Amino acid sequence: MDQEGLPFPLEDSFGYLRQIGRAVVHLHEHGFAHRDLKLENCILFSHGRVKLCDFGLSDRLCANSCESVGSYAYVAPEVLSGFVVDWEKCDAWCFGICAVTLAMGGIAFSQASRRDVAFRAFSSSSVSFSELFSCHLPMSTTLKALIDSTVVIDSNTRQTVLDSMTAVGLA
Repeated sequence: MDQEGLPFPLEDSFGYLRQIGRAVVHLHEHGFAHRDLKLENCILFSHGRVKLCDFGLSDRLCANSCESVGSYAYVAPEVLSGFVVDWEKCDAWCFGICAVTLAMGGIAFSQASRRDVAFRAFSSSSVSFSELFSCHLPMSTTLKALIDSTVVIDSNTRQTVLDSMTAVGLA
C-alpha cells in the first residue's frame, strides 16, 4: 500500500485498519505473531479489500524472545533494544505505526531508537504521539485514540491490537 506521500482519506484508513487489525487479531488468537507488520506487507485490492501477507518472520507468540526482527521504520523500540519482548505488544506498536503512516502519508520514524531525531523527541516527551505531532496529524479523535493506545514506548501500558480496536469501535 503506497500513495506517494499523501495521507489516505479518513474513511478509507478506517476500513484498511479494520481489515489489517482483524488479520493480526486472528493471528494472535491462533498463537502467532506477524513480527513484520507494515503497510508494505498488505495487499490492497481495487475493491478496497486488504490482505495481510509476508509471514516469513512470523512465529509463535512467546513472551521470552529477544530476537531482533522486523522492519526498522515499524518495529517496536523494545525489539531494537535486545530485551525480552511480548510479540503481541510489538505487533500492536507496528499496527499503530501503520495508522500513523496512513494518516501522515509517510513513516513516523526511520527507526524506533535514539538515533532517530523524531523518535528521540517522542521518547523523551511526556505527551502522546498525536499531541507531539499534531501539526502533522489532522485526523479524527478516533484515529488519534487508536494511535495513542498503540504507539506507546512502555509496552506494559501499550494496548493490544484487539483492545485498541475495541476501544475505538473498529473491532
